[in-house]
Amino acid sequence: MSFLRRNSHKKIKDKTKTSPSPSPQLGSPSPNSPRSASPITPRSPLTDEYSDEMQRNGRGNETRTHSFDSGRDSYDHVSGKDYYHGNGDHDEHKTKGMNVQMSELEVQFLLPNGQVLMISCSIEDTVQGIMGMVHEEASRLKDIHVSKHNLKPIENYVSKMPGNHGIITDESVTIGSLPYIQACRNSSTTPRINLQEKNAVLSKKDKHINVEIGSLVGTPLCWTQPGSEIDQFRKSMLYVRYQEHIKRAGGGPAITRSSVKKGIVGGETKVMVKLLLPLLESAVEKTVIANGESQTCITTVVTPPDPPGESCNQFIERMAAKYYKNTTTPNGFTLKISGIAEFIDGEDKLVETDYFQEILSCTTKKMPQLSLVAKEETTEEESFPEEQYIVDATISYEHNEIASSNIPWDKMTCLSVWEISTPFRFRVLGVENVKKFNEYDGRHMYVTAEVYHGGESIDQLMTSSTHCCVNPRWEDWLSTSTQLCNIPRAARVCFTLYCGQGDEQNPAKDKPAGWVAYNLFDYKHELRTGVLTLSMWQDDKANPIGTCVGNTASDSPTLYIEVASYQLPVVFPTLYSIDPSRFRTDSDMKQHEMEDAVKRQTIQTFYGADIPAKIEAITSRDPLSQLSEEDKNLLWAEREYCRTNHTKALPKLLRSVAYNNRFSVHITHQLLERWDKLSAEDGLELLDSNYGDSKVRQFAVECLEQFTDEQLATYLLQLVQVLKYEPYHDSALCRFLLRRALSGRGIIGHSLFWYLKSEMHQAEISERYGLLLEAYLRGCGAHRAELGRQILNRLVKTANHIKTVKDPSDRLKVLQQQLEAQRQFPKLKLPLNPMIEVSGIVVQKCKFMDSKKLPLWLVFNNADARSANQYVILKSGDDLRQDMLTLQMIRLMDRLWKCDNLDLRLNPYGCISTGFDQGMIEIVLNSDTVANITKKYGGATAAFRVTPIADWLQKQNGGADSEQYALAVDNFVHSCAGYCVATYVLGIGDRHNDNVMITKEGKLFHIDFGHFLGNYKKKFGFKRERAPFVFTPDFAYVMGGKDSKDFNRFVDLCCDAYNILRRHSHLFINLFAMMLSTGIPELKSAEDIEYLRDAFSLGQTEEDAREKFIELIYESLGTKTTQLNNAIHIWAH
Repeated sequence: MSFLRRNSHKKIKDKTKTSPSPSPQLGSPSPNSPRSASPITPRSPLTDEYSDEMQRNGRGNETRTHSFDSGRDSYDHVSGKDYYHGNGDHDEHKTKGMNVQMSELEVQFLLPNGQVLMISCSIEDTVQGIMGMVHEEASRLKDIHVSKHNLKPIENYVSKMPGNHGIITDESVTIGSLPYIQACRNSSTTPRINLQEKNAVLSKKDKHINVEIGSLVGTPLCWTQPGSEIDQFRKSMLYVRYQEHIKRAGGGPAITRSSVKKGIVGGETKVMVKLLLPLLESAVEKTVIANGESQTCITTVVTPPDPPGESCNQFIERMAAKYYKNTTTPNGFTLKISGIAEFIDGEDKLVETDYFQEILSCTTKKMPQLSLVAKEETTEEESFPEEQYIVDATISYEHNEIASSNIPWDKMTCLSVWEISTPFRFRVLGVENVKKFNEYDGRHMYVTAEVYHGGESIDQLMTSSTHCCVNPRWEDWLSTSTQLCNIPRAARVCFTLYCGQGDEQNPAKDKPAGWVAYNLFDYKHELRTGVLTLSMWQDDKANPIGTCVGNTASDSPTLYIEVASYQLPVVFPTLYSIDPSRFRTDSDMKQHEMEDAVKRQTIQTFYGADIPAKIEAITSRDPLSQLSEEDKNLLWAEREYCRTNHTKALPKLLRSVAYNNRFSVHITHQLLERWDKLSAEDGLELLDSNYGDSKVRQFAVECLEQFTDEQLATYLLQLVQVLKYEPYHDSALCRFLLRRALSGRGIIGHSLFWYLKSEMHQAEISERYGLLLEAYLRGCGAHRAELGRQILNRLVKTANHIKTVKDPSDRLKVLQQQLEAQRQFPKLKLPLNPMIEVSGIVVQKCKFMDSKKLPLWLVFNNADARSANQYVILKSGDDLRQDMLTLQMIRLMDRLWKCDNLDLRLNPYGCISTGFDQGMIEIVLNSDTVANITKKYGGATAAFRVTPIADWLQKQNGGADSEQYALAVDNFVHSCAGYCVATYVLGIGDRHNDNVMITKEGKLFHIDFGHFLGNYKKKFGFKRERAPFVFTPDFAYVMGGKDSKDFNRFVDLCCDAYNILRRHSHLFINLFAMMLSTGIPELKSAEDIEYLRDAFSLGQTEEDAREKFIELIYESLGTKTTQLNNAIHIWAH
């Protein structure tokens, strides 16, 4: 074996030496001169906490046994001494990997020919520099004939760290920044790196993975230059994946457990359970009692001694002891819910799990069906993919380390923006490709520019001069009134190109021809300077919360601007001293503190003892309310009082911050460090478009950590949307979503994939969503293979193909022929529900539906042979995003009501958009539309009769005197109350008898939510829908009429449900505000959400709100146009 030590300490750093020169005036831009500084070398820190975590997981001391050439002479080239090793194991040779000096390091390199080189270096040396040392030493050994095998040039090899620490592909990083190296240093262990020849087979594998991921994402993976934002994002997400892998310690449960829902049905209830015992030689179904005594079923009698109220684990232990006496399993047992990939165990009461609560709340008699299985069946073997793990790629700058007061000019590589007191300066150079100039009949063109932070303007509107030509040119410089040092990190400039219609004195008639926005600072924290080319979005004015991605269309207008340059790159510091006086100069900070103190004193004098009440009033306002300057000044002056007494005032306090004053921003950041965390639901508000500051958004993400996977899934749709408000690909929210998706692939990972996938056709967000999809798919293990088995694309092709069949009578035959080719497939989870696995298509039960877009009615075999088939509608040609959002809101309402012990027996069926104008909808079996029910009992004229629904329910439930019919009426009363409140609050429009349905057991529900937030259909300029919600005389007749007990119960249920939702009005407003970036036509601006303020009766007492809703009930009941619309709809169909 060869073991060679290299002691020469050679530092290799890529730094350009410059001769000392006088320091130029800081903040003096050089608009036309190129940069003269060497490239910035940002810090890439790694915390000791992460190194400690590696040690706890046993990653810091990993060794690997290698095959060495035995009996080989070893030579210490530096000392000139020969020493020999026998055939002993190399791992027995212990060396201390740390030199006495903390900056020095010794690293063992194992060469492919069996030699081991010991390289002494500094932790500041780059990997590239150290590889140069290895190459130099290997060449020297070749010259003195130590090596038996010739090595190829060093560029033919990659550096592989032990275990799952990965391959080093970015050799520009310092070796001391690698977590593996840090862990070795902490444990005084010699780092060992293997030089492996680049493997052509491995490259093919990588290409196959890339093709596989590209196919799932829907577009080939984009190639990127090293050092680009995409490259940095991939490294950051790799770091997140690696951390999650370490956390899982090489594997973990891949199961989804049923959550606990307390309060609806008591824990003392005795429940019959059908239990399957698959581990017995002959699987037998047993019916047992949970929380009670046993009863005989088939031939088996179970007599458990346990008292009522047993936990899930107690029930499992009791069943295992009874039926699995001779069955051994190392990890114990768990309960699987029949038909879905969901499991039950833990210390919570069995009957309080979601599954049992759903069963127990049904009015029809159902029995829970479970299987007692071994836990190892619920876990999958998985390993972390072998990737080029490097380091946390977060770029950061410490202001005090780059400030000119601390560094000689000749040593500076960048300028801190906090030291530049000149305004932000730029000029509009010109616009090209304005093809629609003549369409606007414009006499002149000009450009406006405004600086925004979040959705708020932080500087004056700037306007260029006007030009009367198609492709104008400008030369005048524009400047902000705000100093560059006070412009916040997340600031963006929004440009609008106007075409003049009249004279220059009347700009109101000018029309916007296009707009574009860009971030002042790039992802590396550098101020973007020089000439910028911006592709504009056409036919609209600038949207302050719109995308900063340029229009990729080839015919889009192009705006050219030039931003003033400086002698060195200007960077925005990410770290700063706790002492604000060190931000720039003592005088600046003292001046700010003096002004702040004067304002605070003035406010305290003005409000006096009324301050607490005033703050309480401001805090209680809804999120849409505007804050006056007086409100903002009060909140800012009393920020410490808010922190200790009004934690929930934080969102409004943050809207009061002067973000064009860096001292106010720094004080806010320090305040956040001491502010108690908000509830996860309240934290959601801080992620909407009003809050652009990265530390504010990071605080919000920290609040989200309180969510369980089930709770997070409730709001995941909004969280995916507000990714659009992040200025850069890499963000705290993005890392959070990836981490939670990897740790909860069954729920979060599945839903995240489809939410991202469904918007990949949107040019303004496809790059970001595609990168996040790629990051997830590289780390999700077996879930990627499962997603690869999806048959959605083939089904969509089938749906589109039958539309081309001209003869309607041939469509069913063509459909079944195409489905027959897809009849069998390995089990997979449909996009609609991550809990349900299917394994084939029941072709003979599939059909197309008789509507304009010909959606498919599909029936799938449940992968659990003992469970019912799954019925799904596949739509191609319809935008389901609005339906998906509406049903999410109804599902949330159902959860809030149940948490308040009010079960209104809603049916918020599943719905998901899977791509552009395509998606899936869950079919509610044993139900029919009110239109069809009405037609069966008299045709269109029956729309004016009161008996059809009651007659139909009686027929379905054994007659008017049966107990089953009484239960159906009770279901109708509850569900009708729930949907009356839900549809009113959400402003659901286009309500007619073809999109209101009733199940045979009496549960009413609504479908097709094409209009909401008060956007009702009109005919010839008149509203067709004049009732607040659908509640017609035939509905009241089912309840027994207006004077009946059930009708009064209905009124009480409506009022209680309405007031419960009003207590959570802020949550609903926030969730809709988070969806403003979806592109849904009826949800584009804050004005669209104004409907909710009136619908929730904000500012009214609960008693007033109750009286209001009672009036709405009677108003709906007396509105004859609803029945007329129903009759017209029946005639038309």
